Amino acid sequence: MDASQSRSDSTGKLRVLVVDDEKNIRTTLSLCLEQMDCYVKAVSSVDGALAALRHESFDVAFLDLRLGEANGLDHSQALGGIGGANDRDDDRFRDHR
Repeated sequence: MDASQSRSDSTGKLRVLVVDDEKNIRTTLSLCLEQMDCYVKAVSSVDGALAALRHESFDVAFLDLRLGEANGLDHSQALGGIGGANDRDDDRFRDHR
């Protein structure tokens, strides 16, 4: 993973993954987050989220609870089990308390 894919990069932007199958919601949430100076990756499916997580790290994810056939909470476990580009779980969804 290069410096541009980490929150510790020079921009310091919060990295957000948005997963929603409804384009209007995905677009609106992305625009709001971008106006708050976040880096946003928006995808329409769990497969898209899994692909994104293989290549990038994120600080937080917004996951639609009604995503396809299954409950979004069911998908959250699958998404949490995929390693990022550097395969470090603590870098994909970091805790910023």
